[in-house]
Amino acid sequence: MTTLFRSKCTRWLAAGVLSVATLSAQLAWAGSVTIVLPSDKSRFANGPNLTLVQETCRECHSADYVTSQPRQSRTGWQNVVTKMLVKYGMDPISTTDQALIVDYLVSVYGVP
Repeated sequence: MTTLFRSKCTRWLAAGVLSVATLSAQLAWAGSVTIVLPSDKSRFANGPNLTLVQETCRECHSADYVTSQPRQSRTGWQNVVTKMLVKYGMDPISTTDQALIVDYLVSVYGVP
């Protein structure tokens, strides 16, 4: 092993140890952090299947997310529910529950 190679290895190793030591010191200094979120005061409007909607949709987002959406047709709301399932990783729900949620959305937030 050449002296130049050994010197480079030693510098890389020292830099790695220093990086790990610095990160460890930063984490130790930070300690635990408590974050207090404001309470969610948003509410879904009364409608058919409200309990199912509350239990299902609020797992990921507040009611404000739904109530701030533009009014949509049945197809539009079905597309939103499908997007939540496919694109955003919503826990799987039965097609029956999907239909009940869409019924609620159309009834309360559908196109007049």
